[in-house]
Amino acid sequence: MARFVAHDEYLQAGFARDSLFLVEAKRRGSRLEIIVERNDDTKFCLIFKGMLFSCCAELDSFERTAGNDYLFDWNCITGNFGELFDSRLMSSFLPRSDVDPESCHHYFLATYDDIFNIIAESVSIEAI
Repeated sequence: MARFVAHDEYLQAGFARDSLFLVEAKRRGSRLEIIVERNDDTKFCLIFKGMLFSCCAELDSFERTAGNDYLFDWNCITGNFGELFDSRLMSSFLPRSDVDPESCHHYFLATYDDIFNIIAESVSIEAI
C-alpha cells in the first residue's frame, strides 16, 4: 500500500483546493520547472531534475479517474505536495537501462485545477 509524505512545509499551503495555483510549467530535457502561487501571492518554483515521467491532469477529471485506484494512490494523499512511496505508478514504472530505479522518486503536486504525478531523481523548491 502506498504511503504519502507531505512536503507542504515548503509551500505552507496546507491541503485545500484553493491554496495553490499553477502559474507555469515548462520542461527542458530532463528538467521540469513548475511555478505555483499561494493564495497570499507568494510564488515558488519547484525544480524537478532527472525527470523521467510527468503526467498532468485537470483536477476534477483526475478525481473521477483516480477514485478507482487504477494507477494512482489517490486515497492516501494528505497534502498539496509530497512524495509517494510504494505507489502503483512506481511499481509499474520501468526506467531506461542507464537509470538506477532506486534513484527515482514519485512526487505529487495538486494545484487549484491541476494534478501532477512526476517521477524524477530530485526536487528543489525556491521562493521567487
